[in-house]
Order: sequence, then C-alpha cells, then structure tokens
Amino acid sequence: EDVKGINQRFEELRTGTSNLLLNTEFKTLADVNNINGATLKLNQNDYNGHNSIEVTVTGQNKDVWKGITLNASVSAFKKGDTIAIRMPIYIFSDVPINAGLMLLLKNHPKNIGYVSKSLEDLPRNKWHIVEFLHTFNSDVNFEGVDYFYLYITQNGHYKIAEPLLTLSNVIPSSWAPAVEDSK
Repeated sequence: EDVKGINQRFEELRTGTSNLLLNTEFKTLADVNNINGATLKLNQNDYNGHNSIEVTVTGQNKDVWKGITLNASVSAFKKGDTIAIRMPIYIFSDVPINAGLMLLLKNHPKNIGYVSKSLEDLPRNKWHIVEFLHTFNSDVNFEGVDYFYLYITQNGHYKIAEPLLTLSNVIPSSWAPAVEDSK
C-alpha cells in the first residue's frame, strides 16, 4: 500500500466515512449470505469496474423472503448515531416484483427491523443509486453482523454493486472498501 492509500484510510476514519460493510468488492459469491435459496450470480467488472451480485427469485406464489445479507464490521449503534447508506442497484424488468423489494437493517433473532427502504418502485433496466441518512432514536444491537438485508418478498430480479454503510451524517459521493478489506 502506498502513502496515498494510507492517507485515504486515515481520512476515512477521521471523517467517519469508512465503509462498515465487509467484502463489498464481491470477489466471490461467498462475500454475501444467501437468504432462503435465492439464485445468485457474480458479474465481473459490472459497475465502475467493480463486480456486482445478481439476485433472481421466480416461480413463487407466496411470501418467501429470498435475497442476500451483507456482513458488517459493527453490530450496534447508539441513540443519536446517524448512518449513511449508498448503494447502486439495477432492477431488471424480466421478472415482475409482485410483492416487494426491501432494504432492511434487522435484528433477525428478535425479528425487529430498525431501518427499511422499499425499492420496488425504482426505474427498471438501469442503475439507480439509493442513498439516504438514518438517525437511530434508541440504542440498537443487531446481535450479529449480518443485518443488512436486501430481499424479494415473492418474485423479482436485481443486482447491486458498491454498497456502502457509514457512521456519518453525510452521504459519501463514492464507494470505498471497508478498512478491514484493504489490509
């Protein structure tokens, strides 16, 4: 690693823009956790020279909640903490989303969703950047590191690249890997 890279990492730590999501370069399908047997595909050099993960769910006539979770480097936030989420997503039109596509930060053992964002109304067949801030109104413990969910309730087809979760009140303008991933 050169001096520029080291300086960038320290600046990210200082400003709180360090990505808290791990393995977001998506080098292999093992970098994500498959929820309930969704069909996953790794796309090489798909977005800004980075890989994407494609998720397809078809043939469902009941709620199955299939998709992926991403692991994070932290599992708790304090009351008043603000997080920024930035994630490019591409929703295909070939499989109609008939019951929802959600981004959800969830304590799965207790079945408590703390942050949710409905994504099914985004434009089809083009990349769209989802970005928003959320301030926690109480202490939150996810009781694990795989709380960043992207799931289809019944049927749908999407892909994501460069997901970013930071402890910051400013949405970063670009993606960076987690500090742990740049070692």
